[in-house]
Amino acid sequence: MDLETTQENVTENSDNSEVTEQTEPAEITDNSENKNTEPENTENTQEQFGKFKSSDELLKAYSELEKKFGQQSTEIGDLRKKADLAQKLQEQIDSRKLEEANKRGFETVKEYENHKEVLKFEADSYRKHINECDYPDEMEKLLRKLEEEPSRDLRETIESQFPIETIKDIAGDLKLFKGQLQNREYEAQKEQIIGSAKEYLDVTVPKYLKEFENPAFEALFTEAFKAYGTEFEPDKLVNLLNQYVEYVNTHKAIDKDIEKENTDATDAIAGVVNTGGKGGKSGNLFKMSEKDATARLTELI
Repeated sequence: MDLETTQENVTENSDNSEVTEQTEPAEITDNSENKNTEPENTENTQEQFGKFKSSDELLKAYSELEKKFGQQSTEIGDLRKKADLAQKLQEQIDSRKLEEANKRGFETVKEYENHKEVLKFEADSYRKHINECDYPDEMEKLLRKLEEEPSRDLRETIESQFPIETIKDIAGDLKLFKGQLQNREYEAQKEQIIGSAKEYLDVTVPKYLKEFENPAFEALFTEAFKAYGTEFEPDKLVNLLNQYVEYVNTHKAIDKDIEKENTDATDAIAGVVNTGGKGGKSGNLFKMSEKDATARLTELI
């Protein structure tokens, strides 16, 4: 019995040792699997948050970006308010300038500004010769007054204090300056007209590229544009031309129909077949004798 018990214990121990030997590698395998999964989790986290290490950093960056956008929106709003205020102020300034120009007898602000520029040039021209008069200080006061409120009496007083040659030289320079000023205004108006015309054509021509392929339309448009400038409305021109073309085509078709009906009727009368005559002869009405033609027309009527 003792021997059998001892064998059984040995057998059980051997069985336990086999179980132990089998389970130990399993535990090692599980640990290796856990180690292999850690880098995968890190990569997934990096893909999820990008350059941020965690969701907290991502939320913090988003919060800062949101604040920045809020500040920019506020700044843009302030700039718009300032722009609106500047525009209103400019409108008030322009209105006052126009009011002042109208009081002085000028229709536009530009005319009034040119007038003041001429007066400034005239006063400065006298200042270059101010030492030629007996009372330079008093003359300076008169020249300032000339710039503000010129009058015929004031000019006569100023001219009386200078030599005649000086007055002639200043008058020549003043005439030349006025000519330059007019040329400058002309060039400014010319540039404005050219700019407006270019802007107008850049918008209008692409709308009617098909029509401009027709030389007649191009010539007609050119003459109309010369006459009316940027106030010319090409839509009306194209519409009228289309109506005219439709009218002509319609009446041409009617004329063709009428002509065809007349031709058919003439042919029907002139080329009828006379099957009721003697011998069953047929012939052209215009080739029949007067007697036969009269008889045939009597039958037709």
